[in-house]
Amino acid sequence: MQTTITDRVRFIEKVFGKGVIARSGEDIAVSCPVCNDTKKKKLSISLKSWSFHCWVCNEKGRTLVPLIRKTKSRETLEVYKRDFLNLKSF
Repeated sequence: MQTTITDRVRFIEKVFGKGVIARSGEDIAVSCPVCNDTKKKKLSISLKSWSFHCWVCNEKGRTLVPLIRKTKSRETLEVYKRDFLNLKSF
């Protein structure tokens, strides 16, 4: 199943809170759950590749797997892998 950018934005905002989409439309910025800076939206997530980078704590990766594994529930990780990476389980 191919996901849309809208599907990806909805998932990211459900997991990380309200985001700000970049002018280019390629990235979304949300609050980083690692450094817990809720006032600044400095965690940038690519809507195409799922790569991410926090400009405050320097947390980064090629997919959201390590970030979700570190900060969110196992169920959230399973939904991400199933719906967006087309994987059943690691």
